[in-house]
Amino acid sequence: MEKWDLYDQNGNKLNEIGIRGQPLPEGKYHLVVEIWTINDQNEILITQRDKNKPFGLLWECTGGSVIAGESSIEGAIRELYEETGLKADKSDLEKIGHFLMDQSIYDIYVYHHNFNLDGICLQEGETIAVRKATKEELLELVSKSQFVSRAWERVKKTKLFE
Repeated sequence: MEKWDLYDQNGNKLNEIGIRGQPLPEGKYHLVVEIWTINDQNEILITQRDKNKPFGLLWECTGGSVIAGESSIEGAIRELYEETGLKADKSDLEKIGHFLMDQSIYDIYVYHHNFNLDGICLQEGETIAVRKATKEELLELVSKSQFVSRAWERVKKTKLFE
């Protein structure tokens, strides 16, 4: 049972807990992080979602819900490690966006790291494949509805791919 801290629309932590799969009370939000890992060649690390998850088989950046007791950056570091095996420190991640969407608050981070695909460890039940993509390849995936479009909608509001 995954538990989340709940927040108000301004990002203030409330003294309340939400549980994955249960509706959140109106006006309450949970925190979600997305991490865009980019190497020196401006290639982006993307993973393919497990077929049994929502948006199954679509490509995405790394991310997930922040669990109760974690800060945004701690959740980002944990999600990055769980989904890819990459270990980052707080100083390695740069927060580039903060968005309210539906009942989630999204914090978006960039991680500049020269990753090696051979070293990526996929999380069973979460991801089934990994690849590098240029911005152009990413846009092609988006245009073919093969990338989680809501993640793209959020990141394009940042200055990451200008």
